[in-house]
Amino acid sequence: MSKITCQNCGAENSSRLKYCSQCSQELNKVVQQKAATKSSSSSSGLTFKKVYPFLLGIVVLLAAFFTTQRFLSASLNKALVVAASELKENCPMMVDNETRLDNAVALPDNTFQYNYTLVSLAKEYIQMELEAIKNELLPGIVNNVKTNPDLVFFRENKTNISYNYRDRNGVFLLEIEVTPDMYQ
Repeated sequence: MSKITCQNCGAENSSRLKYCSQCSQELNKVVQQKAATKSSSSSSGLTFKKVYPFLLGIVVLLAAFFTTQRFLSASLNKALVVAASELKENCPMMVDNETRLDNAVALPDNTFQYNYTLVSLAKEYIQMELEAIKNELLPGIVNNVKTNPDLVFFRENKTNISYNYRDRNGVFLLEIEVTPDMYQ
């Protein structure tokens, strides 16, 4: 049973009493003050016992999130590698009169790269026109990524798609990067 000390005379009283047994001073105010002090100190003090379940929950959620991300990332990378391998079986292939698809490669960070050759061009003759060529190709490529039913997998998985072009001599010309914000 808890005891209350009277503020007037200092006598110890039972917490159930309303008045001091020695001086008859009202104890109710003292009880309320002590109760308020006790509740404020217990609610503001975080103990390990109170915080532990919360921290454990956060650790479990983070572990589950990163495990899921790693599993999904691994399966996505595997799917991209399979897609690149299937495409390579048909390469090289002419896309049009001036463009040949040489191969495709799955790269880290959810990136799929197509490697093309512009068979009628040589870099030394078009050096100044590379930016114009890129600007001419970009809208058609983005539209293709947005609408081509064969690229649904890439769209659903927010894959970055890189288009690399080389000249007829194998010299790198330009890269066009299509990111999910461009096709969604």
